[in-house]
Amino acid sequence: MHVLRSKYLLLICLVMLSHNLTSTFLFNGLAVLVDQSIIGFDERTQFFSYVDLVVQVLAFLFQFLITARLVVYLGMPRTAVLPPVLLAAGFTLLGSSLGLVLFAAVQVAQRALNYGLLGPVKEMLFTVVDRETKYKSKNFIDTVVYRGSDVTASWLFKGMMTAGLSIGQIACAYIPILAMWAFAAWHLGRAYVRLRGQLDSTIA
Repeated sequence: MHVLRSKYLLLICLVMLSHNLTSTFLFNGLAVLVDQSIIGFDERTQFFSYVDLVVQVLAFLFQFLITARLVVYLGMPRTAVLPPVLLAAGFTLLGSSLGLVLFAAVQVAQRALNYGLLGPVKEMLFTVVDRETKYKSKNFIDTVVYRGSDVTASWLFKGMMTAGLSIGQIACAYIPILAMWAFAAWHLGRAYVRLRGQLDSTIA
């Protein structure tokens, strides 16, 4: 109930929901394309190992060299809106020119942005709320919202595949979700700045 009464926490939920819908589609879509394009267990394992390696390297670079500087120079609203804007461009490409390498590149970008940018930003968003709100609402968001959206996204993907939509068509269908993510992220970033300012003035 505490989450439902807070516009700030609801915006965090909306960002997490939008992200998970997007990431689960990319996970399932890549699995389908790999199954169609790569024959052999060893070859598929090697392909996914390359993908994971690139993701970890990029996430490391974001966390240690880029994310903090982005927040400082761009501010929280612009930093928070970067992942959905960049992914919207990738999804637009997928809708017009689908291929295994391109799809894998978009998934790599999504996962690297998640681990290297969205994750740290999400933790920062909870630094401007009180202790009780932080620990109670964060557990709810990380379990009910985050994991529940995983299941919902999987059902949604299977439903659209069963309905006969191609991977490219499904990618286009997700662009409005990315727009919703960008809208929520922008307003969430502005709310963070406002709460940060109130907190700093109180401490001063």
